[in-house]
Amino acid sequence: MRSIAAALRRIVPMLLVPLCLAGCLLAAAPWLRSFPLSIAGVPLAGAAVLSVIVPFVLVQLRVGRLAVAVLIDVVIFVVYALIVVLHDPTNFGGLVQGLYRGPSQLLTFALPLVSPRTLMLAPVAVIWAAGALAGECIARRWYTLLPYFGLLIAF
Repeated sequence: MRSIAAALRRIVPMLLVPLCLAGCLLAAAPWLRSFPLSIAGVPLAGAAVLSVIVPFVLVQLRVGRLAVAVLIDVVIFVVYALIVVLHDPTNFGGLVQGLYRGPSQLLTFALPLVSPRTLMLAPVAVIWAAGALAGECIARRWYTLLPYFGLLIAF
């Protein structure tokens, strides 16, 4: 009887992963009205999926401290943003510019937003943050409403 209960304790959080992935993908969907699907589809969907999966991998690797997990998550986001979003692994200036000036530039450029690619960094960062928050809460079995608020704000 105890083995069944232990198995259920491991399975139930894993059942929440597809729901978390679906919520994160839905939170990324409104951004596809501003950016063409051919340009922003892969970066937004990749951020939605990876941001949820990374906390689960870190918990499985026994990264116990939250600060270390957040630092690893930020490093993975920076690498993802440089390679997938900006298409230039050495463009740290574009990364900083996109995160700092991107939100205000989103409001000044005409739709559809095609270039510069730094415009996509702010939405990708918002989606990544919401997915990472939801993934951490589910992977560490913190039962709170915080992930729902994060996904709602990202939407």
